[in-house]
Amino acid sequence: MALIELVVAIVIIAFLAVALYGLWGRGHKGKDKSLPAQAVDRAHDVECKNMLSQVRASIQMAMQESEQPPPAIPADMAPYAKCPQTQQPYTYDPQTGQVHCTTPGHEAF
Repeated sequence: MALIELVVAIVIIAFLAVALYGLWGRGHKGKDKSLPAQAVDRAHDVECKNMLSQVRASIQMAMQESEQPPPAIPADMAPYAKCPQTQQPYTYDPQTGQVHCTTPGHEAF
């Protein structure tokens, strides 16, 4: 009896290990990401949105002072004007005062 219970317990543990590996592992064929990878990607997205809003706010403050968009991103925000995920600098259009991220997936931010 004890041997059967032990085998059943091992089978259950093995089944749970396989199920969790599917959730937390690499995913399937590189397309599906694991839950931790999805969480990290989401955190990068939120961080990028936050950085863009900070840079946009500094440009808005500069525009309030001079009533026109600054010729470049304000110097105090320049070190932060890049995507936290890829470190690519944000694009800035001095004609309109618009700032955008060029990282794939972040274009709509």
